[in-house]
Amino acid sequence: MKPTAMKIIVSFLVAMFFQSGHGMENWYGNSLCLAFKGKTKQAMKIVHDNNPELIEITDSKLVPEEIKEIIDEKPDNEPKPGKFVALGKERVGETANIAAYSLDGINWHETTFPSWEAWSSVCYGDNKFVAVSSYGNAAYSSDGITWTPANGPSSIEAWNSVCYGKDKFVAVDYDGYYAALSTDGVNWSQNIDLSFSQYGSNDLRICYGNGKFLIVSGNKAALSTDGINWVSVEMSNIYDLSSICYGDNKFVAVIRDEDKVAYSADGETWAETILPFSTGWNTSVCHGNGKFLIVSGNKAALSTDGILWNEITTLPSEANWYSVCYGGGKFVAVGDGQPAYSTDGINWTKISSLSSDYWWPFVYCTK
Repeated sequence: MKPTAMKIIVSFLVAMFFQSGHGMENWYGNSLCLAFKGKTKQAMKIVHDNNPELIEITDSKLVPEEIKEIIDEKPDNEPKPGKFVALGKERVGETANIAAYSLDGINWHETTFPSWEAWSSVCYGDNKFVAVSSYGNAAYSSDGITWTPANGPSSIEAWNSVCYGKDKFVAVDYDGYYAALSTDGVNWSQNIDLSFSQYGSNDLRICYGNGKFLIVSGNKAALSTDGINWVSVEMSNIYDLSSICYGDNKFVAVIRDEDKVAYSADGETWAETILPFSTGWNTSVCHGNGKFLIVSGNKAALSTDGILWNEITTLPSEANWYSVCYGGGKFVAVGDGQPAYSTDGINWTKISSLSSDYWWPFVYCTK
């Protein structure tokens, strides 16, 4: 007989998991995901609306089997505590050994990295932050303050992007030749022959969502359910994909130097939609509070579904914005000026608490 499905309020579910020894954490950056630790790999999907969040449990197991997007369990006026972490540069593309962290996205504190590097990407998972550099190195931190060099992945590769999903970190290099894996962010496996250079251009970006790792570059993409075996995806008439995130049951990728955005529910079938302005070389997209937000140069756009976009003219225009993320009840943008934050993506306030004017990349986590 098919087990009876029960619907239980999220607050009770969370309490049940902690009492039974299951840890739970969700992190925010260019993608959102929820990871469970325990003997079984279980997952859930929470829908955020005006009603109490409900989740389906079948025979004491969560469904579906793959990890799905989670939108903060608490109401918007009760954000979960967490931490923003931004990496600094002397100039865009140049080296630095500084990072910054903030508990609220408003008050920032600076710290240092163990070496001068062109730090290119940072993510959060397994109770730690992990950053990779185009010099081929990686570093990790449990608090975003004290950073330690990692073992690998390889000093010969220019690591460009890193993300966390399915209990592992996956990094990809700038030119699309290799990927590297780590289950703890400290020890990295031998490089995987990605051969993505055959599929797309360079400046690869990776994110995780809907049980899949997705790499985009140029007019190509590649999918993997384990970070090891990759399948190329053809995207005719879609060119120069750059920043990517997952939210609202879809991947959203910004098309560089165009007034277009690409979106896909599964990472395989893609469609284009129109932005109210043309993007530049540096773009960033994130999802939070039921909205997608894109920044590029001194422009920004907001969407509730990743398809229909409206330009936001209230983000301070004197700066070039390179990265944006959502957490703690607010969007925060960084770039070649002081950061800015917004609780709704529309009304922005500039922050003046950092010595450097170049901050990128960027991530938020909740613990």
